[in-house]
Amino acid sequence: MATSGSCSNQRRGDKKSNENAAYTNEQLAAFEKVYAQCPYPSASQRQQMKEDHHALKDIEVKQIKLWFQNRRSQDKEIKKNNLEFDLIREKLIASNTILTEENDDLKKKVTELLDENDFLKQNCRMHVKSF
Repeated sequence: MATSGSCSNQRRGDKKSNENAAYTNEQLAAFEKVYAQCPYPSASQRQQMKEDHHALKDIEVKQIKLWFQNRRSQDKEIKKNNLEFDLIREKLIASNTILTEENDDLKKKVTELLDENDFLKQNCRMHVKSF
């Protein structure tokens, strides 16, 4: 039983070293270039990447595979956020339209009230003068 505990700790340790892989800008550029053309490269395409891009020669194919999985996951999250932002944007546009119409109506009402006020002032002056 104690043995299995140490084995699971070793696995976690191995996994952590792969999870925290830091890539250089040159490696990231190579990944992004391929990703733009093919977000789902096959095993042979991933192997070919290692051969074609000098910056990727020291990276394991498994790490390349994980990078693409993570990048697709990132894209999925971005698309989800964009959909949420689009929904919020549409609601804001609708609210803005309603408020703009309401504002225009209020401006018209203010103009009417100012005209009425001017008319009433004129009438008051005329009545005051007539006394």
